This record gives sequence, structure tokens and C-alpha cells, in this order.
Amino acid sequence: MSNQPQWTAKKYMGDDSHSWAVVDKRYLPKGHRGVIFDYLPSEAIMYTGLNRSSAQHYVRQHKPAKQRRCLVSCMCPKCWTNHPDNLKK
Repeated sequence: MSNQPQWTAKKYMGDDSHSWAVVDKRYLPKGHRGVIFDYLPSEAIMYTGLNRSSAQHYVRQHKPAKQRRCLVSCMCPKCWTNHPDNLKK
């Protein structure tokens, strides 16, 4: 197992609209699809009793942020020093 948790939204212990949970993917069998009907350890589950959109929101919130690439037409102040046009000068 890797050191960092890999959170994912899965159906957990039910088949109604509020059966979604945020689960650590490392505790699931490889290629698992469908509803999880097995009890998982407490460190494998972050949230339970969510609807699908809430579960996806929490997954996105806990994923590491991707570094945004600077565009040539970028006007944000933090990009001015590393902007491609300014590096040529």
C-alpha cells in the first residue's frame, strides 16, 4: 500500500440515495465496482450517509491540487515573474 490515502466516492452499505461514502481506495479490491457491502476499518472511511454530489465534492476537496499551467494571455499577478514573455527578456 502507498502512504497517501486515495479517496473515492462509492456506494456503501445500502442502495438508496443517501448511501454514498468517501472511502480510501487502498482498502478495496483492485477493480472493484458496485456497492460495498463489507465493513471497512474506520480509517478507510471519511464520510458516510451522503448523496452522490456531496460525496464527489468531498473527494475533490481532499485530492491534491493540480498545478495550473500559465497561459500566454494570463494576467494574474503571481504569474508575471514566471510568465514566458518576461523570461525571454
